[in-house]
Amino acid sequence: MPRDALSFEVHRAAWRSLDPQTREIVLDTAMTNDSQSPLQHGSWYYDHLEVAQRRFALSCISVADQRVIDPGLIGDARIGFTVRCEPAGMMRLVVVGSDTVPAEPDTIEFGGPVPGDC
Repeated sequence: MPRDALSFEVHRAAWRSLDPQTREIVLDTAMTNDSQSPLQHGSWYYDHLEVAQRRFALSCISVADQRVIDPGLIGDARIGFTVRCEPAGMMRLVVVGSDTVPAEPDTIEFGGPVPGDC
């Protein structure tokens, strides 16, 4: 029986320097549609990324395969953030659901036990 939620995971994180003050962080994510309706996999689910206890907005998204994810299926995406802090220590991806379907979990922590410095 469906839980009527969207489940999110981060499978891989990578980063590169764009210049001495900015970095690009790229996350490979998966969204499982545990609702009873087909749902689009889009940028609106990825609220922000916290690095060194600072909030950074999504800068790009590339959805693999299908944009519409049927119930019970998984959709993959690669999302990017431009940040001004070293991507070290704990980072937190904050995701949101829709008006009718919650996101589980609503935060995904990765990278270490404590936040890095900026």
